[in-house]
Amino acid sequence: MPSEALHLAPIELAIPTAPSLELVEAVSEPLTPGPINEREQALITATSRGKSFNQLTERFGHKHLIRSRYENLQGKFGVPTVAAVVHQVIEQQMIEVEREENPEIVESLDRMDFFAIRCMARGITEKSLAPKLDRPEDEVFRSFNRAVTNVGARSRPHAVRRGHELGIFRVAGASPGQTLPASR
Repeated sequence: MPSEALHLAPIELAIPTAPSLELVEAVSEPLTPGPINEREQALITATSRGKSFNQLTERFGHKHLIRSRYENLQGKFGVPTVAAVVHQVIEQQMIEVEREENPEIVESLDRMDFFAIRCMARGITEKSLAPKLDRPEDEVFRSFNRAVTNVGARSRPHAVRRGHELGIFRVAGASPGQTLPASR
């Protein structure tokens, strides 16, 4: 069966006025991720829900095995971070995400929070971003961590999922309170 190349469309933000958004370019290389198995789907779902590494090792095995599975998923999706994998599986509706109507949280976010979450979803790290923003790496790191906290997340992959739940990313066909089906 022939596979179709997947082109990542630019991520639209509910508030597109974040500073220096032009630095975050759409990934232009075609991706052809393979299907993920049930174990990988369970791992990425648990990760996106903010499970701690200790909780993940209890369920999925030794930390080296989990890291190996993460690397496998990053390779399948052609992205450099676990947060970017979470974004891809949500965009491709491989895991279910329920939209949450919570305007207080969204309205409390500043432009840098939106920008940081968008960068996390693209797999852009503070190390690669700091020189482009002409800012110290630790300042960008603090901005990323503040964005994670401000959306009520416990990790960067969790922040990307929270971004989808809160409607920060526009997912085709989703409305508040609607559960997006996982593709099988």
